[in-house]
Amino acid sequence: MNFRTLLFTIAVTMFCAVVQADVIPATPDNYKRLLRQLEPGDVLKLEAGTYRRLTLRNIHGTPEEWITITGPTQGEPAVIIGEAGYNTVQLYGSSYVAIKNLTVNVNGLPVDAINAKQSISHHILIENNILRGFPINQQVVGINTKSTAFNWTIRGNTIIEAGTGIYLGNSNGNAPFIAGRVENNIVVKPLGYCMQIKHQNSYQPPKELELGPHTTLIRHNVFIKDDRKSPDGNRPNLLVGGFPEEGPGSDDHYEIYGNLFYHNPRESLFQGTGRILIHDNTFAGAGEEQTAILVRPHEGKPVKIAHVYDNTIYGGARGIRFGAAAQESGIVMGNRVFADNPISGYIEVWGENVVGTLESAPDYDYLGIDSL
Repeated sequence: MNFRTLLFTIAVTMFCAVVQADVIPATPDNYKRLLRQLEPGDVLKLEAGTYRRLTLRNIHGTPEEWITITGPTQGEPAVIIGEAGYNTVQLYGSSYVAIKNLTVNVNGLPVDAINAKQSISHHILIENNILRGFPINQQVVGINTKSTAFNWTIRGNTIIEAGTGIYLGNSNGNAPFIAGRVENNIVVKPLGYCMQIKHQNSYQPPKELELGPHTTLIRHNVFIKDDRKSPDGNRPNLLVGGFPEEGPGSDDHYEIYGNLFYHNPRESLFQGTGRILIHDNTFAGAGEEQTAILVRPHEGKPVKIAHVYDNTIYGGARGIRFGAAAQESGIVMGNRVFADNPISGYIEVWGENVVGTLESAPDYDYLGIDSL
């Protein structure tokens, strides 16, 4: 071995040692202590087992070196279980943190599975987790943000029979969810919403937030309701609220595509206001008196922009319904709508839609009702 080869081998060995040093094995006995010691670039790897709560308080990675907390990617899981009076996974004022490959079992308690509150959390990744064990309580949420949150990615999670699957923003509009991505999740059989993003009041943008306008993407998810009644009121599978009337956030919008919305006997499959682009989704199983896509004002927020195009809709009393005209632009184009009343309401521009009854859907060479 020549001198250069020896130096290269030593350098590679040292580099691998540094990388390996960032991976920190953890057990139910020591994980809480290790959480408090995490530095940018660390990966806290929870071994299979049962962990009572996971609390992240002021945990900060950097744009280049995120902090990752992960369970096993195969074999037995790391299970975070609920405890009375505490959310099961709780974030306070953290950033550049990834939470991955965990099973979060609320344990039948009236507490959220994953919750952020009190102070801003940004650049958060929630990925490939299974959330389950919820009580029959519409106020118990799978993933819930109760403080300003931006640049969150919620990806590849499975949420089973929650009270509400995903609830982003505070109910009063004072904790906006900004510039997020919600993708490749499966939300099944919640009592209330599969997902809601709350309306936004005027806000002062956090210093870490890049200048807008911003887009929140909702894509490639599966939102499935069941027949259980919602004790606190019937809810759509997905609802997105409006943005501030002026100032920061007023030019933001939602882009919603590639999702499957299935089954809702008592409410719309989708309801939206503000500034929305909704396209290339599949809707099926709206109730006999319900609407697949409902665009209308909500919580005092008007419809500004609503572009509804290239969606496929099977069933329901109404396919696409605009309850109010969009103030800036309303377009319904290129949809395939098989419903009792396919397209209705205050629509500025519409055309090139294929419409018919649900019974006529198999006659069209698109997706085919039998494939759902």
